[in-house]
Amino acid sequence: MGSTERRRLIRLAGFAGQALAAGVLLLILASPRAEAAGIACTALASTAFPGAKVTAASMVAADPAKGLPAYCEVTGVASPAPGSHIGVVYRLPEAWNGKLLGVGGGGWAGNVTLQGAAEGVAKGYAVAETDAGHPGANGLDMGWYLTPAGARDIDASDDFAWRAVHVMTVLGKQVLDAYYGKAPSMSYFQGCSTGGRQGLMEVQRFPGDYDGVVSGDPVYDFTVQTSAVARTQFFHADAQSNLEPAQAQLLNTAVLEACDGLDGLKDGIVTDPRLCRFDPVALQCKAGRSPPACLTARQVATARRAYEGLKTADGRVVAWPLMRGSEIDWIGRSIGNPRAPLGLNAALGSRALQYSVYQDPQRDLMTLSPDAMLRDIAASAYTPIYEAKDPDIRRFAARGGKLLLYHGAYDPGPSMLSTIQYFEAAKAGLGRRGDQAQLFLVPGMYHCRGGPGPDTFDSLDALDRWVTTSVPPRTIAASNRQSGIERPLCPYPAMPAYDGRGDPKALASFACKAPTGRR
Repeated sequence: MGSTERRRLIRLAGFAGQALAAGVLLLILASPRAEAAGIACTALASTAFPGAKVTAASMVAADPAKGLPAYCEVTGVASPAPGSHIGVVYRLPEAWNGKLLGVGGGGWAGNVTLQGAAEGVAKGYAVAETDAGHPGANGLDMGWYLTPAGARDIDASDDFAWRAVHVMTVLGKQVLDAYYGKAPSMSYFQGCSTGGRQGLMEVQRFPGDYDGVVSGDPVYDFTVQTSAVARTQFFHADAQSNLEPAQAQLLNTAVLEACDGLDGLKDGIVTDPRLCRFDPVALQCKAGRSPPACLTARQVATARRAYEGLKTADGRVVAWPLMRGSEIDWIGRSIGNPRAPLGLNAALGSRALQYSVYQDPQRDLMTLSPDAMLRDIAASAYTPIYEAKDPDIRRFAARGGKLLLYHGAYDPGPSMLSTIQYFEAAKAGLGRRGDQAQLFLVPGMYHCRGGPGPDTFDSLDALDRWVTTSVPPRTIAASNRQSGIERPLCPYPAMPAYDGRGDPKALASFACKAPTGRR
């Protein structure tokens, strides 16, 4: 046993007070490494941390089949406010790489699952997770937001909006110091969707928490919810407005025929859908044809509205445009099915506004006007608490912090256009430190994963190399495990371009090139 480990165990004995008597401490010091680790892990259950209580601590055996090493699993509850109950889980591998990794949640829930921590633990990170202030993993459930009297639960909603990840992080560094005998050398955060918003919140509100943040497809402001509501209104204004699933496929086929070759390669992916100008009127039914082999005039109008998005008369975004090429994912998001007749957008977007803005789960948003939605969101006390849209990240960058943003080009939830807007504003505000924020658009990817494009890539390794070398990523290798295609992800505004010679599925056949077309 090394001197560092001895100091760690002695420190734990001090933290634990009566839990580790002198004889037990001698047993620890004399034990083999694995046994000593188990005793040290168990001792955390008796360790006092300010404002928090450890509820369990135990060693978990290595699982070679899943690539997981042995680790100490610590669960607890932090209460920074009287009504706050922030659940936390820390997984501390014995072969620690010296770094902390915070992991974000999804939908309207946190994430304390092993699945969410597995990548980091396998790489030797001490991984921190939180339930975001309320138990339950159902990202569609917002029942926790309201008190029994129907008012906003201040503590629970504050925890979810901005506090839980910060508390998880501060407490996590204390737990690491107690267990390993030293603080982490680097601290990173990684999240997508809600996790992407949480990452931006950390950068903006708590710039000292992390050295690097990965923020994917971030749901960072209420235009995600207003877009969802408006799209639901587009598709479900009446029975004649909605499309059939087969018509989404019909649209997608026509879009690919019109625009797939714009990037020099017909591969089923419109690399930059902003360049595609396909008009769905081309599919409008003519004499002798009928749906679903074509679109009615009402359905053409729906598709056009989806592609165009919606702004108020004074130019404020209500609904971001859906990208041409993303039509297959419209089926679950907007067209709906028997289990979710109005689609997932309604379940996420409408419900969010019903609870967080109107505090009325029964509020009918199908007839709510765009101007009324934006007015009510602006007047809501929760809006400045929940939104993470401040582009001023100079304090984070001044500490050397690196922000790695990515967004699926086909995302039918939060739009890549919204993330581009945030990135450009943040980068402009950084001045000479502008290269400390980078954005990577992911061709053909839906929301965080899925789609015909590459949706598997190692953003964590890319961030780690960037932080430790100070050299921004030039590319990030990405692939699609189902189709086998490979692509480089490129720093915005560049996009991957085929060389015209090599294997169209191989990474080496593509290079990042700056845009030349009109957007």
